Amino acid sequence: MSTDRGGRRKAKDISELSPEDKLKRAKMRVLNLLKRRPYTEYELRTKLSDSGYEDEIISATIEYIVSLNLIDDHKYAEDYIAYNSTRKSRKRIMYDLYQKGVPKDVISSALDRVIEDGDYADEEQLIRKFMAKRHYDATTATYEETQKMRAYLYGKGFDSDTIGHCL
Repeated sequence: MSTDRGGRRKAKDISELSPEDKLKRAKMRVLNLLKRRPYTEYELRTKLSDSGYEDEIISATIEYIVSLNLIDDHKYAEDYIAYNSTRKSRKRIMYDLYQKGVPKDVISSALDRVIEDGDYADEEQLIRKFMAKRHYDATTATYEETQKMRAYLYGKGFDSDTIGHCL
């Protein structure tokens, strides 16, 4: 190991390590990441890839982490949906999970499961909550204010029919 200008030790570049050391370091990296918050498999693969690890090392690391039951995209999706159902629209939640690399079939089955368990908030109630937060009163609102609120809610991912029903 070399030192930087401040006399601190710098870690070896990944390319200088043996395959065994790369795998060990990749596993430690993932375990440290998972200490802070849950990740999807896609997010972990991306993090390792961005750090310069080869595909074989990444696959072996993910296989190891899955064998320890430390990542589960279906459980991640269920938890994400249940936590965000009172703050985000169904479309927005599905989009966010898709961006995190969760497959569409896993998202839809997790969404069905959360709705079945009764942990999913009603979208009309959520829209009314957003309207109250922005001090919108449908009885006194001008056309422009109504259009602004409609655009705001549509941007949040709510269905236009549900928005129209609430406005």
